[in-house]
Amino acid sequence: MAQTILKLSNWRKRNEFRGANKTARRKKANFGCSNDLTAKRYELLQKCRTRITRSMLTKFDQRDIDAGLPDHQNAFIFSTPDGALFLRIGTKNHKITSDDQFEDIFRRGFQQIEGNLPAPDRNARED
Repeated sequence: MAQTILKLSNWRKRNEFRGANKTARRKKANFGCSNDLTAKRYELLQKCRTRITRSMLTKFDQRDIDAGLPDHQNAFIFSTPDGALFLRIGTKNHKITSDDQFEDIFRRGFQQIEGNLPAPDRNARED
Protein backbone atom coordinates (compact mmCIF):
# COMPACT_ATOMS: atom_id res chain seq x y z
CA MET A 1 0.00 0.00 0.00
CA ALA A 2 1.39 3.42 -0.90
CA GLN A 3 1.75 6.00 1.83
CA THR A 4 0.71 9.63 1.73
CA ILE A 5 1.66 12.03 4.48
CA LEU A 6 -0.95 14.61 5.44
CA LYS A 7 -0.73 17.51 7.83
CA LEU A 8 -4.21 18.42 8.99
CA SER A 9 -4.99 21.96 10.03
CA ASN A 10 -6.50 21.15 13.44
CA TRP A 11 -7.25 18.35 15.90
CA ARG A 12 -10.97 18.28 15.06
CA LYS A 13 -10.15 17.44 11.41
CA ARG A 14 -7.61 14.87 12.56
CA ASN A 15 -10.22 13.16 14.75
CA GLU A 16 -12.72 13.13 11.87
CA PHE A 17 -10.09 11.55 9.63
CA ARG A 18 -9.32 8.88 12.23
CA GLY A 19 -13.06 8.17 12.50
CA ALA A 20 -13.14 7.51 8.76
CA ASN A 21 -10.19 5.15 9.27
CA LYS A 22 -12.11 3.13 11.87
CA THR A 23 -15.12 2.86 9.54
CA ALA A 24 -12.87 1.75 6.66
CA ARG A 25 -11.29 -0.96 8.84
CA ARG A 26 -14.71 -2.32 9.82
CA LYS A 27 -15.76 -2.42 6.17
CA LYS A 28 -12.38 -3.92 5.16
CA ALA A 29 -11.77 -1.08 2.70
CA ASN A 30 -8.34 -0.59 1.15
CA PHE A 31 -7.66 2.55 3.14
CA GLY A 32 -5.81 3.24 6.35
CA CYS A 33 -4.74 6.14 8.49
CA SER A 34 -1.80 5.81 10.83
CA ASN A 35 -0.27 8.30 13.17
CA ASP A 36 3.16 9.77 12.53
CA LEU A 37 5.12 6.52 12.20
CA THR A 38 8.64 5.93 11.01
CA ALA A 39 9.10 3.31 8.32
CA LYS A 40 10.42 0.88 10.96
CA ARG A 41 7.40 1.39 13.25
CA TYR A 42 4.98 1.13 10.33
CA GLU A 43 6.55 -2.17 9.27
CA LEU A 44 6.36 -3.45 12.87
CA LEU A 45 2.70 -2.40 13.07
CA GLN A 46 1.87 -4.32 9.89
CA LYS A 47 3.77 -7.46 11.01
CA CYS A 48 2.01 -7.42 14.37
CA ARG A 49 -1.42 -6.97 12.82
CA THR A 50 -0.82 -9.93 10.50
CA ARG A 51 0.35 -12.10 13.41
CA ILE A 52 -2.63 -11.12 15.56
CA THR A 53 -5.10 -11.80 12.73
CA ARG A 54 -3.67 -15.29 12.11
CA SER A 55 -3.78 -16.12 15.81
CA MET A 56 -7.31 -14.80 16.27
CA LEU A 57 -8.53 -16.95 13.39
CA THR A 58 -7.08 -20.08 15.03
CA LYS A 59 -8.85 -19.33 18.32
CA PHE A 60 -12.16 -17.82 17.17
CA ASP A 61 -14.69 -18.40 14.44
CA GLN A 62 -14.71 -15.71 11.72
CA ARG A 63 -18.37 -14.92 12.47
CA ASP A 64 -17.51 -14.15 16.10
CA ILE A 65 -14.63 -11.90 15.05
CA ASP A 66 -16.83 -10.05 12.54
CA ALA A 67 -19.55 -9.59 15.17
CA GLY A 68 -17.00 -8.10 17.54
CA LEU A 69 -15.36 -9.87 20.43
CA PRO A 70 -15.77 -8.69 24.02
CA ASP A 71 -12.79 -6.78 25.45
CA HIS A 72 -11.54 -9.69 27.57
CA GLN A 73 -11.21 -11.86 24.44
CA ASN A 74 -9.80 -9.28 22.07
CA ALA A 75 -6.23 -8.48 21.00
CA PHE A 76 -5.05 -5.70 18.70
CA ILE A 77 -2.21 -3.26 18.14
CA PHE A 78 -2.55 0.49 17.71
CA SER A 79 -0.44 3.63 17.49
CA THR A 80 -0.75 6.84 19.46
CA PRO A 81 -0.53 10.33 17.93
CA ASP A 82 3.14 10.53 18.97
CA GLY A 83 3.94 7.33 17.04
CA ALA A 84 4.23 4.87 19.96
CA LEU A 85 2.86 1.35 19.41
CA PHE A 86 0.73 -0.43 21.99
CA LEU A 87 -0.50 -4.02 22.07
CA ARG A 88 -3.85 -4.42 23.79
CA ILE A 89 -4.60 -7.92 25.05
CA GLY A 90 -7.84 -8.18 26.93
CA THR A 91 -7.99 -4.97 28.94
CA LYS A 92 -4.23 -4.38 29.33
CA ASN A 93 -2.01 -2.21 27.12
CA HIS A 94 1.67 -3.05 26.55
CA LYS A 95 4.08 -0.64 24.86
CA ILE A 96 5.85 -2.33 21.94
CA THR A 97 9.22 -1.26 20.56
CA SER A 98 10.49 -4.39 18.79
CA ASP A 99 9.38 -7.57 17.05
CA ASP A 100 10.92 -9.77 19.77
CA GLN A 101 9.19 -7.82 22.52
CA PHE A 102 5.87 -8.14 20.70
CA GLU A 103 6.26 -11.91 20.27
CA ASP A 104 7.12 -12.39 23.94
CA ILE A 105 4.20 -10.33 25.28
CA PHE A 106 1.74 -11.61 22.68
CA ARG A 107 2.61 -15.27 23.23
CA ARG A 108 2.13 -14.99 27.01
CA GLY A 109 -0.96 -12.79 26.84
CA PHE A 110 -2.73 -14.55 24.00
CA GLN A 111 -2.54 -17.90 25.79
CA GLN A 112 -4.63 -16.39 28.60
CA ILE A 113 -7.47 -15.35 26.27
CA GLU A 114 -10.24 -17.91 26.39
CA GLY A 115 -11.44 -18.70 22.92
CA ASN A 116 -14.14 -20.68 21.25
CA LEU A 117 -12.48 -22.93 18.74
CA PRO A 118 -14.57 -23.41 15.61
CA ALA A 119 -16.94 -26.35 15.79
CA PRO A 120 -15.74 -29.38 13.81
CA ASP A 121 -17.23 -29.79 10.36
CA ARG A 122 -19.80 -32.55 10.74
CA ASN A 123 -19.79 -33.15 6.98
CA ALA A 124 -16.04 -33.74 6.83
CA ARG A 125 -15.06 -37.31 6.08
CA GLU A 126 -12.54 -39.10 8.21
CA ASP A 127 -10.19 -41.29 6.21
